[in-house]
Amino acid sequence: MDLMIFQYEMLVDVHARRHQHMPKYELRTFYGQLQHIFVIHFNRECNLDLDGKDTIIMAAVRNCILDDKNPASFENLDIHRYSRQGPLHFFRCDGVAVSRCSSSGW
Repeated sequence: MDLMIFQYEMLVDVHARRHQHMPKYELRTFYGQLQHIFVIHFNRECNLDLDGKDTIIMAAVRNCILDDKNPASFENLDIHRYSRQGPLHFFRCDGVAVSRCSSSGW
């Protein structure tokens, strides 16, 4: 089990499997492990409507499938266990907050 797991949120279409329905998006929380970071540079001549930016940053995160049952000691700590991993999620990194924690005592 890897300890480098983080929390992220994505908009998910609740009707994704029902193609005849109009998309309805809902914000959901996921936990995952960062696999790749992609920095993509575009020529300004491409006219891709990227809000004046010519570079975007994308991430690939391996989704962690949370266990349904957590020990009672985890109940109030917002700690989650997982035993298997799911698909890769790819998303654009806009407004990402990054922090660092000491593991050896600064």
